[in-house]
Amino acid sequence: MKKNRELEMSIYEHLDELRRRLIWVMVTLVIAVAVSFTFADTALAIITRPVGNLVMLRPSEGLLVRIRLALWMGLVLNSPVILYHALAYVLPALTRREKIGLFIFLPAGLLFFAAGATFSFLVIVPYIYSFLLGFSSESLQPFISVDNYVSFVTNLVIPFGVIFELPVVVLLLTSLGVITPSFLARNRKYAVLIIFVAAALLSPPDVISQVIMGLPLLGLYEFSILLSRLIYRRRQKVESEETETDHSAEP
Repeated sequence: MKKNRELEMSIYEHLDELRRRLIWVMVTLVIAVAVSFTFADTALAIITRPVGNLVMLRPSEGLLVRIRLALWMGLVLNSPVILYHALAYVLPALTRREKIGLFIFLPAGLLFFAAGATFSFLVIVPYIYSFLLGFSSESLQPFISVDNYVSFVTNLVIPFGVIFELPVVVLLLTSLGVITPSFLARNRKYAVLIIFVAAALLSPPDVISQVIMGLPLLGLYEFSILLSRLIYRRRQKVESEETETDHSAEP
């Protein structure tokens, strides 16, 4: 009975800590969004600079677009707070090796996300936008609203940031022994299918956008196999050295 009561108290303590951390995250997120709203005009000008003037189809469209941008910027601005509370909550339960892996892969994940988002905004978005507008004619003039354009940009930039996390995920799973390079190479044909299905779901609803999103992801998959081989060999070497040490320590 006493052990059950102690366990119950421990669960309540964890839930209370989780509640407090979620409150902190929500409060700071609201503040970050409010601050970001003051810079929404600057962000909107940067996003729409390559295309010039756009139109508003609804009276509320300008306000709603700025609110959406403020939400995204606020989430990015508040991400250090979110990461801090997430890490502070889970770190006590991790082993030393898991903590080291976390502090290695987390910065790498942030870096790859930023690289994917930047690559998409500077290269993919202008290319796809110009390609699609190439189908306009004298009788079919483009009439694009600011809401449609911002949605077009975010629907490409954010998924590209996410899919650029693939090498980090593969490295993490390989280091944990969940997957191997041979497994990745052996299932390449299924990966190609999954990649293009994911590209169809994440990209704007046109074939060109899906192909342009799928091709870099295929390259990332091959790059991930290469990284997985390096990590797998290093892991095997460490395990072999540990085995030899154990045998030498035996009487």
